[in-house]
Amino acid sequence: MTIINRNNELNLSVLANIEVIDQSIALLTLLTEQQYVYKALPYLESSIGEHTRHNIDLYIALMSQRDSGVVDYDVRHRGSSVEIDSEQAITQFEKIKRWLLDLDKHTIESNTAVKTEVSINQKRCAILQSTIERELIFVSSHTTHHLALMKVAAICCEATIDMNMGYAPATTTYQRESR
Repeated sequence: MTIINRNNELNLSVLANIEVIDQSIALLTLLTEQQYVYKALPYLESSIGEHTRHNIDLYIALMSQRDSGVVDYDVRHRGSSVEIDSEQAITQFEKIKRWLLDLDKHTIESNTAVKTEVSINQKRCAILQSTIERELIFVSSHTTHHLALMKVAAICCEATIDMNMGYAPATTTYQRESR
C-alpha cells in the first residue's frame, strides 16, 4: 500500500506508522472482548488492551507536542476505557492515521523536545532534542515491539491471528531474502 499525503509526497516514517497501525487494527478486529482483556500470566502482565492503550499514548504524546512543544512519553492514560474496549481503540487508531496523513513536510522535519523518565530507581527525566520524523520512527518501532508481545498474548488465549505481525522491518527483509 502506498500512502501519499495531501502534498502528494510519500514519507517513509509516516508509511511505517500506517503499517503498524493497520497491523494493530487487523489484530483488534480478530479478537473477542474477552481476548482483548486477557492477561497471559505469568508470561505477560498486561493485556492486549493495555498494550494497545500504551501504543495509542505514544501517538497522543506526538500529536500533543504541537501545543506544548514537548513530546512527553510519560503521560499515560492507564485505566482508560481503551484498555477494555477494542472498538474505541480502533477509533483512536483511525484518528491517528488521519493525523499522520495530514502531516506536511515542514512539520515532519521540524525540531521538538522529548521528555522521558530514564531511571527505575527514582524519578529522573531527560529532556532531549529530536525531530518529529525521528520520533515517528521511534513510535513505529516501539509499536512493533508491543505487537510482538500482543501476539504472544493472542496465542495464549487461542485467538486466530496473523502470525506475521510484530516483526521488525529488518527481520521481514531477512526472512524474504532467506527464502
